[in-house]
Amino acid sequence: MAVLGATLAVSLAYHLAGYPAGPTNLPVLVAIYSAAAAGRLLPALLASGAFFGVGFAYRSLVEGETLGVEAFSAAALAPTLALLGDATSRRRAARGPTSTATLQPKITPDSPPLGDASTGAGS
Repeated sequence: MAVLGATLAVSLAYHLAGYPAGPTNLPVLVAIYSAAAAGRLLPALLASGAFFGVGFAYRSLVEGETLGVEAFSAAALAPTLALLGDATSRRRAARGPTSTATLQPKITPDSPPLGDASTGAGS
């Protein structure tokens, strides 16, 4: 959550300094995914809604700009990434802890050496 908060604060400062919008939203989107993948879906959704909601309100009410399709596609991407992060979190939880012993090949004294031509390995 600290990463999400820091990313939102830096992004807000960037926009308040008068720099143009655009790729600066990418770190915010990554932070939203990361927060949701860490099991914090609701804060990730609330932060993304607040970030893009404030941006929309400022652009339309203060600057008087009409919002184009790029604004809505970026706003749709945020909850999509949050839900993807949540799915990742739930999948990890359902899988349970992974031990490294299950990932290691079982080698017995009668196992052929790795890359032995008689077994077809390494050919």
